[in-house]
Amino acid sequence: MAEETSTETASLTTVEQLRLQLASMGLETKGHKPELKKRLRNAQKKLDNKDKNAQAQAKRSDIKIQPFDYYLFFDVEATCVVDGGFEYPNEIIEFPVVLVDGQTFEIVDEFRSYVKPTINSTLSDFCINLTGITQETVDDSPDFIQVLDDFQVFMGKYSLFQDKTASFVTGKGWNDSSISTLTLSSTRLNRWSL
Repeated sequence: MAEETSTETASLTTVEQLRLQLASMGLETKGHKPELKKRLRNAQKKLDNKDKNAQAQAKRSDIKIQPFDYYLFFDVEATCVVDGGFEYPNEIIEFPVVLVDGQTFEIVDEFRSYVKPTINSTLSDFCINLTGITQETVDDSPDFIQVLDDFQVFMGKYSLFQDKTASFVTGKGWNDSSISTLTLSSTRLNRWSL
C-alpha cells in the first residue's frame, strides 16, 4: 500500500510539474498526463524552431539592417510621343506609390491617382498604347497639384518624413525594368535604396 501511494504521489507530482510548465508558457493546463505531455512537447518544439530560425537569421551575414522605417516604391507613367526624346515635355499621368515596411518588407498601403495633364492635355495614340491609360481616365482626374496634396495627406497618415524615416525607390527610366524585377529582400533593397 505504501508503494502504491508513493507511485501515485510521483505520478501526481509529474502531472503537477507538467501543468506548472504549461501554465508558465500560457498554455491550457487541463487534461490527462498524456495530453499534457503532448501539449508541452509541441510547445517546446515550436520554441526550439523559433530559436533556430532566430539564430539562423542572426548568422546570415548578407542581411543588413535597413536604415529607413518605410520605403516608397514609386513608378509613374507620363505623356509621351514616338521619338519624343528629351525635348518632349513629359507630364505625369499616373502617380502610383507602394508603401513597404522597412523591417518586415510587407506592403503597408498603396496610393494611386491618375493625373490630368495640362501642357499636352491630349494623349497620343502611342502613349495610350504604351501605358494603357485612356484619354477619358486623365480627363476625369485631378491636376498634378491636387494629386501632390492628396499624396501629402497619405504620407501624413504614417508620419513619413516627420516621425518616421522613409526613402523613395524607383527605376532609372521609362524603359528600365529593374523596379519590376526587384525582389523585396533585405540585401537587394538596401542596395537599391541608397
